[in-house]
Amino acid sequence: MPEAEVVIVGGGAAGLMTAGALKKKGVEAVILDKDDRVGGTWARRYQRLHLHTVRAFSGLAHYPIPRHYPKYIPKDMFAQYLQDYAGHFDLEFVGRCPVHKARENDGVWIVESAQGTWRCRVVVIATGHYGTPHLPDWPGMHEYTGSLMRSAEYATGRKYAGKRMLVVGSGNSGSEIAADLAEQGAAFVANSIRTPPPVVPRDVLGTPVQVFGIVMSPLPPRLADRLGHVIARLAMGDLSRYNLKPAAMTSSYSKPYFSAITSSRYADKRVGV
Repeated sequence: MPEAEVVIVGGGAAGLMTAGALKKKGVEAVILDKDDRVGGTWARRYQRLHLHTVRAFSGLAHYPIPRHYPKYIPKDMFAQYLQDYAGHFDLEFVGRCPVHKARENDGVWIVESAQGTWRCRVVVIATGHYGTPHLPDWPGMHEYTGSLMRSAEYATGRKYAGKRMLVVGSGNSGSEIAADLAEQGAAFVANSIRTPPPVVPRDVLGTPVQVFGIVMSPLPPRLADRLGHVIARLAMGDLSRYNLKPAAMTSSYSKPYFSAITSSRYADKRVGV
């Protein structure tokens, strides 16, 4: 039975950074991940994906993203950075190793995986919130003759040129996929939205909107929301012409307005909301 001081379940950014921080303290950890390689999830994402956070604020602990990387990093380069991070710290990554069960026995953790059972003192769960794609069971979907897909399965809008498309949801992925479909020649793109999203440009007057969010984070949520509305209105104008109503932000939100960033480029495309 393999033994380790720490077993980390999940080899994404959180798992890698945990292992890197432990390595800096002289603690060895083994990473068990269902993927076959570091950065595999990022490499498989849709083609136009870039980080919407700037390079300086997107790196992992103790090993910043190289300065020759662009300001907003494309997904393949970020996948490469994760691989370089693991190599820099010489992390032990065990791929194709989904974990089935973890249990404690007299102060020792027993971690059962596809590649054997591990014994360790500490288990870190770093599997994230969104590891399992979900497709709602809508009434009538089984009789629908078109195609249905989750954002995790989307690669490029080129194959949908000339078609009518509906994107459900207007978070970062939904908004960017809608923009990609429009730019790649879809005949019509509709974006179904449950609540008005906070739409802001990626940069305001040459400054990343992320910086505004960091500066505003100490403020009370109500004040931060008001400032966010004002700055977004000045930067974007009135979006009601695109059938977008102001975001329903209130002081009950624990994060300021700019913490929820969605792609704004779709507002200039053939997208209906």
